[in-house]
Amino acid sequence: MPADLAAHLGAELPLLVRGAYYDRFEPAKQPTDWNLDRFTEEVAEGLSGDRPANPRKAIRAVFSVLSRHVPRGQIVKVQQALPQDMRASWISAEERVIPPSEKGELGHGRLPNHRAQGGCARAE
Repeated sequence: MPADLAAHLGAELPLLVRGAYYDRFEPAKQPTDWNLDRFTEEVAEGLSGDRPANPRKAIRAVFSVLSRHVPRGQIVKVQQALPQDMRASWISAEERVIPPSEKGELGHGRLPNHRAQGGCARAE
């Protein structure tokens, strides 16, 4: 995915997630010939020090979460920039996802207001 598109996607993420997103991001080292198998190998390598996880399931989970919380227009732009096999995997992962409004569920990277959503409020 082009670096400018990756930056636009990163801008839609909550601050804490954005930090993890950019943790190992090096725009000059991004490959131009990705496919799903190569991406899965890279994810498997990145997950190797953590608890055992199926890299394909982890990828699908991330695709699903992004589709649930990032504005649909941004998701479509990212999907269109991916190789066909990765795009198909993402589209398959979002089959039961209810997309957010065009502004995104998290309001362009801000955390939701828990009080307004019935979350825990501080005792007074």
